[in-house]
Amino acid sequence: MIKNISALIILCVLLTGADYLGAKKLERSKAVMGQTLQITVFEGDPSRGSVSVVVEQAFDVALNIEKLISPTDPDGIIYRVRAAKAGDSFNLEQDIFALVRDGLKVSRISDGALDITSGSLRGIWSEAMEKAQPPAKEVVEPALPKEGYQHIHLDELSRKLTVDKEGIVLDLNILAKGYILDRVAGFLKDNGVRSAVVDFGGNTRLVGMSNEGRAWRVGIEHPRIVDQYSLVLELEDERAI
Repeated sequence: MIKNISALIILCVLLTGADYLGAKKLERSKAVMGQTLQITVFEGDPSRGSVSVVVEQAFDVALNIEKLISPTDPDGIIYRVRAAKAGDSFNLEQDIFALVRDGLKVSRISDGALDITSGSLRGIWSEAMEKAQPPAKEVVEPALPKEGYQHIHLDELSRKLTVDKEGIVLDLNILAKGYILDRVAGFLKDNGVRSAVVDFGGNTRLVGMSNEGRAWRVGIEHPRIVDQYSLVLELEDERAI
């Protein structure tokens, strides 16, 4: 059943287009993490200032998180943890703390099926995919001891991260897209945006009510009949799609 639903969503087009009936106040997009982050605002609070300024500040929130998790930035947590010695600790900025906290939670729940310390292996497999052949055993084996979320310890009161092994490579990208989507939507709402859609690489987050002042409606376009929907859902509150 789940596979059938997934196939339907892949074959059809998930739309919020039915709600785009009113005039858009603003639509902007920027590249973040190699994907398109698009913000469409329908209604803002005039007393809170320019919607355009708020949207640009929302992009800055996303770009700042991208910088914080960059593996090549010497000031970023990925770079510093990779160069750390066993026992080294790091004070975390709020966004990185939230990503590491949630990442460790998911790593534990999944028993390591999703592991935020899999950065070294992920890099090896990314290179192998470009070459269209599996990585050699002698390349994979040295990376295996560097993986293991159990080697990351987080003090939630002090927001301090400690590693107990050298060479750990964090991979926060696996959670970052969803986190950025929520942070941008939250920033818009906190700064007077009453109705908006935020899309990031095919993931969508709704802000407030639709531009018609009612709940959002989301339609799956019919695969064979033009301008008709196979299914329309009315969402009672803000959702992510």
